[in-house]
Order: sequence, then structure tokens, then C-alpha cells
Amino acid sequence: MAAEIEISEAMDVDLENVAKKDRKRSRSLSENDSDLQQKAEKKESVVEKSSDFHRHQSKRQTPKAAAKPKRDEQNSDDPFPYLLKCKRIHPHQQKVLWWFSPAEHTPLAVEESMIHVLVRWKEKERGMIRDQPKFRVQQIRKLCRSTGVCLPAALSLRRHHMRRYNPFRSSPQLRLGSEQDIRESAAYFEKAVEETLRQKKIAFWTEGEHKSHIKKNRKDGDPFPPTPDFILKNEILIRKFIRHRGGHKTVTEDRSICWMEAKMFYGASTIEHDNKSAVRTH
Repeated sequence: MAAEIEISEAMDVDLENVAKKDRKRSRSLSENDSDLQQKAEKKESVVEKSSDFHRHQSKRQTPKAAAKPKRDEQNSDDPFPYLLKCKRIHPHQQKVLWWFSPAEHTPLAVEESMIHVLVRWKEKERGMIRDQPKFRVQQIRKLCRSTGVCLPAALSLRRHHMRRYNPFRSSPQLRLGSEQDIRESAAYFEKAVEETLRQKKIAFWTEGEHKSHIKKNRKDGDPFPPTPDFILKNEILIRKFIRHRGGHKTVTEDRSICWMEAKMFYGASTIEHDNKSAVRTH
């Protein structure tokens, strides 16, 4: 009986020891699990911080990356990136250039209706108006009064249609003056426009300055663009007007412009756009 009690007590002690060991093991495992969980949480925190950092960096870099295609698109839309550029100005801030025009805009149909009187003999028409018979001068003056086209514009239109009917004849052959006199007259007119712009304090580049700039900046193989007589550095508003006998003015047109081409002739709308006449394809 005593032996059985001792065995029972020994078994109880052993069971208690086993239980203690189990509790220690479970505590150890729990602590390990806690350490692992803390490490995992730290790792996730590091990953999140790293992700936030890369996301922040990508946001900072995205605008620059997005802006580049826009610049490329802008360059691709500009066929002549090496030209001198006129600065665009808001209409209310543009400088106004008053420009006297002896007549209002003439519709194309009116110009075309004048040709049969101005160039009566078509391809056989010769000489300036001063060399024409008196009845021709009277007819043209009457035509100007009925159409509202001033005499200088009508005579200029006549000269160009004489060339149109005779594309292979020179001005001297048509008795319209020497080539040198015509070039000098055109140069005087261009010089008068230049002096007017300077007097009005309007900044511009001349055609010569523009060509020099293009030669320095144009790459081999690039097309040589058209070069107007004057490229304005800032956009302006040109205000055309007519002057009446009483001295008051009537504005006929307001137009924002960036460049000017000085041509001492009238009737460009009725002249074909080719490389033979004064009105070229460009």
C-alpha cells in the first residue's frame, strides 16, 4: 500500500515537472512568435516606407517626364524652329499703328469687272496710261468713280494684268519702264515703310537680319523658309483708315499682325500665285 502511494506521488511529481516544461516551452514559443511578429511588422513598415519613398519620387519625376513630350510635340508642330519669332501680345496691350489706306477693301468681283476696261487690248496692250489716247484715260477715270477704286490702285492692277497676258515679255518690251527704275521704286517704297516703323518706335528685324539668323541656325538639309521684309518683335494692331475732306478719319480695318511684306503694287487677289508673277507660291 505504501509502495503504491510512493509510485503515485512520484508520478504526480513527474507530471508536474512535465507540465512545467510544457509551460516553459509554450512561453518560449510565444516569445519567439512575438519576436517574429515584431520583425515581420518592422519589415512591413520598412517596405511601406520604401514604397512611399518610391511613390513620392515617381510623383516628383512624373511632371518632368510628361513635360518632355509636350516640348517635342511643340517642336514637331513648328516646321521652322530656327526662325526669329514675333512675341504674341494680348489685344488690349498691343501697340496701335495707324495706316492710311486711300480706299476701303475692294471685293474680288469688283477687281475682275475692271479688267476689260483697264486692259482693253489684252495681250496687245502696251504703254503707260500717259501714253494712251485721251478717251482711254476718261474711261478709266469713270471706272474708278463707279467702283470706288482709286486711280493709283487701278493703274497698278492694269500693269500686272498686262504682264499676265504677256508672261514672256519684259517690262521694257511692254513699255512699262526699265527694270532698274521699277526696282528702285520698289526699294524706295520699302525704305519708306521701314522709316515709318522706326518713327512709330515699332521694333522689328529686317529681311537681311532674318536671313543672317537663318544661315547661322539652320541645319543642313532643312528647307529655307520665306523671309518677309519685316518681322515684328512684338505683335501689333494695324489700324487702316481713310481720310475725308473734312479731316475726320474712318477706320476700315483692325488686324493684329506679326510681319509685313512691302509690295508697291495692287491687285494681288487677281494675280495667279506662281513663281513667274510678283505674287509667288509662298
